[in-house]
Amino acid sequence: MNDDDTFSKIKINTKKTGRKDIIQLLLKTNAANKINQMKSSIQTLTILLILLVSCTGRAQMVKSLDEIDKLDSNKSYFIGKSIKYLLSEINPEIKMAKFVPGTPGISTSSITLFFIPVNKYKQYAKEHKQEPSYIRVIVKENDFEFNWNGLEWTPEMAKKYGSYIVHGVRVFKGEK
Repeated sequence: MNDDDTFSKIKINTKKTGRKDIIQLLLKTNAANKINQMKSSIQTLTILLILLVSCTGRAQMVKSLDEIDKLDSNKSYFIGKSIKYLLSEINPEIKMAKFVPGTPGISTSSITLFFIPVNKYKQYAKEHKQEPSYIRVIVKENDFEFNWNGLEWTPEMAKKYGSYIVHGVRVFKGEK
């Protein structure tokens, strides 16, 4: 039975009983229920849309080497957060790292991250007369060994140093 049948039966009943006030109340209640159902449906849809948008995640800050300077202009955004978080905002793959521990006069250490492999680093420096693009991350932790020649950046290193807290970020954009 649909709503039109219900309405016609109500009309017939009002003719027989003469109780228009009860029927009007029933009609109002039925309309109010439908409005509440629509409100509930709209609220549910809104919540689902919000969840969908929030679950899709936001885009990474640096999608290519051309955008690496975005890190420099947003460095305050990363200070106090983990290296893991910084790395999650960078899409180009980190391939090499140089570790420089702090000295007695300098309490901070640095990890310099490059986007080219160790074997291409020296070749790049000869051809371009400068270092390739890099990110230098300043940290307080000092439990790594000095390595100025560079090491291949591995997932194990990302895990080991990912919890270090960023105290500063410096970006250098090399030539292509």
